[in-house]
Amino acid sequence: MRIGRRAWLLIVLTLMLVLATSCTVQLGPLISNAPSIMQFGPALAGMSGERRYLVLALDPAELRPAGGYTGTVGVVGIDHGHIVERDFGDVYRYDFQPGLPYVEPPVALQNHLLGDASWQIADAAWSPDFPTAAQESLRLYELESGDTRIDGVIALTTYAVDALLEAIGPVDVPEYGVTVHAGETTMTALELTRGTSSDRKGFLDALAGHILDRLAGFSPLDMPKLVDAFNAIRDRRDAMVWLADPSAEAWVAGTPLGGAVGQEPGDYIYLVEANVEPPSKYNLVVQRSDSINVALDATGTASDSIAMQWQNSAMAEGSAFDLIRSYSTNKAGLYGAYVRLLTPSTSSLSAVAGEAMDSIDTVEETSTEAGRNVFGNYLLMGPGASTLRYDWTEPGAATASQSIWTYQLTVQRQPGAADIPVEVTVNLPDGAQIVSTTAGAFTGHTITLNAKLDLDLSLEVSYRLP
Repeated sequence: MRIGRRAWLLIVLTLMLVLATSCTVQLGPLISNAPSIMQFGPALAGMSGERRYLVLALDPAELRPAGGYTGTVGVVGIDHGHIVERDFGDVYRYDFQPGLPYVEPPVALQNHLLGDASWQIADAAWSPDFPTAAQESLRLYELESGDTRIDGVIALTTYAVDALLEAIGPVDVPEYGVTVHAGETTMTALELTRGTSSDRKGFLDALAGHILDRLAGFSPLDMPKLVDAFNAIRDRRDAMVWLADPSAEAWVAGTPLGGAVGQEPGDYIYLVEANVEPPSKYNLVVQRSDSINVALDATGTASDSIAMQWQNSAMAEGSAFDLIRSYSTNKAGLYGAYVRLLTPSTSSLSAVAGEAMDSIDTVEETSTEAGRNVFGNYLLMGPGASTLRYDWTEPGAATASQSIWTYQLTVQRQPGAADIPVEVTVNLPDGAQIVSTTAGAFTGHTITLNAKLDLDLSLEVSYRLP
């Protein structure tokens, strides 16, 4: 059968990441973990029977813990390597059906966005653990559609398109009089989709077609650029996959493509942010920076803190800001964020403080997720600066072996989030002598690292005590 251009674009951006077994494309040997891809690829590509995948298009302009608001939902069916089904549409065609049963949302989502409304596909990406968010999305999709024959869930953000454009260059869309450059996909789509949903679908179809035309003429000599783009999409979690097959999912879950909450040993920080009430597109104009401070004592206990600062530029002048305000419920630049901090299960929160439209001095949520402690708060941010800080302790963050102490820190990156500047300072016990460190500069017994959280951040320090 003839395959539509839009479906091909989704295949290029998502299925190729895990179904890269086609001899005609030959990406498997070039992509990291190729042996695992080759092991599971034939089954995932439907070589032993049809496989059907739920595809979620996530909008990072309305950030959610698992990447963004789900604006478009699709199903792709593959049988013996051929697309035999494709069906994509606005999420409202499922969520706005009359007579759907009520599904109670998670408490924070209910309190700060949905109120008395039912939990639906659009806001299913609420868990910071993608395997959990994917299965919740699938559960709600099955409830609303009656379709129970799904073999996996694939999610991607518009930043995946940006990564692809980095490899193939800007793409002209003459039907709409624009050239789409890497880094401009989200704003360009927003600017050109003021009208009806058919206008929106028309632009996306046109963009997909021109990207496909460019890929069709891509030189084999330039293929490493495309592979680098796929690897960047995977490592930044701009595309994520959950598979119903336990063996295949076990492989996927061990990579950034799986989007799972990390289970690395040692100290761990995962800060996730959700754009909630009042609904807006202000994630495009709100920038955050983080400062992490770790103080280790002689027993290996860490006193940790993370200080977040947001700069809300929603009321700045300019056509781009006008456009973003026009798509937001409020025109006064108010940005509502629900922030959750994930830390090791043995951690204990000691203090919380923040300044937004209201002052914050207590934690709103204390829970667990994927084996991690969770601390959460809602902030309503006006234009300008807002802050939030958490302090906690983590016993056994550093461990000793044969007189050498080792401290490991992992800072996980949220899918769909902007690249966040982060400063990490690790203060070792008095008199400690640094043996080695994987990153950062050190003076005396203090290590400092300034980085951009475009990928997960890892830091390991080995030291001796007097």
